[in-house]
Amino acid sequence: MENLIEHKFTSEEIFFVYPQTGEGSFLPDMIIKVSEGQEGYLVENKKVIKNLRTGTNSITELFNGFVIFLNKKNFQKKWGTLEPIQFKDKNLSLIYIKGYGTINFSIENGKSFIENLIMQKQFFLTEEFVDFLRNLIFYEFQNILKNKDEIYKNKLEEEISKNLNLSFKNFGLELNKFNIVGGNFIEEKEEDKKNTFCYKCKKEIPIEANFCPFCGEKISNKCPSCQKEVPEFASFCPFCGKSLSKK
Repeated sequence: MENLIEHKFTSEEIFFVYPQTGEGSFLPDMIIKVSEGQEGYLVENKKVIKNLRTGTNSITELFNGFVIFLNKKNFQKKWGTLEPIQFKDKNLSLIYIKGYGTINFSIENGKSFIENLIMQKQFFLTEEFVDFLRNLIFYEFQNILKNKDEIYKNKLEEEISKNLNLSFKNFGLELNKFNIVGGNFIEEKEEDKKNTFCYKCKKEIPIEANFCPFCGEKISNKCPSCQKEVPEFASFCPFCGKSLSKK
């Protein structure tokens, strides 16, 4: 293991876990450098045992665990519904809704973020967390629509923001802004539904397609627990909530 431990974030990285391969042994006199705009933590047994100061920090005694760096900048990420959501309006017409937008957030409480999210979910990469975030938005979108017979974009934004904010606080995150940029509202009968959409390029594709004919992305994948089709990029099943990571 290196004697000097530091990390330079890319513009998209939210956190960095060291080592990436699982718990490591940290010896006395190892140096950890925390740069401006970062927070650094020592984590043992899934708990934060020390908050590192900005600058150089020396390990004073042997411990087994992780060094975790957090990026304190404000982030904006894109989100989109994982699949069209069924919705019945006040006339009982069946509509399939697809939404997409942006979400702005930052890390407010590093200890909560690490203990309640990174360690609990065993996230080692920013991409895993972003997948989780998109799933969370999809669930809120879906649950709110279950109790609606009319859709107003501003109201929908407000309700999803309110629910997300409660989850974010528990995870040590600050929700700065949630936007619904756009979406498709398609009225059709279930038996007439022949197309779906590619979550990556957003183009209409045949529902039976395994790969997008426009961008080549693999469209779906089966959840090993409930056997329902789920997006290839997802870390958790949007239907049963089970982890999709391959052991």
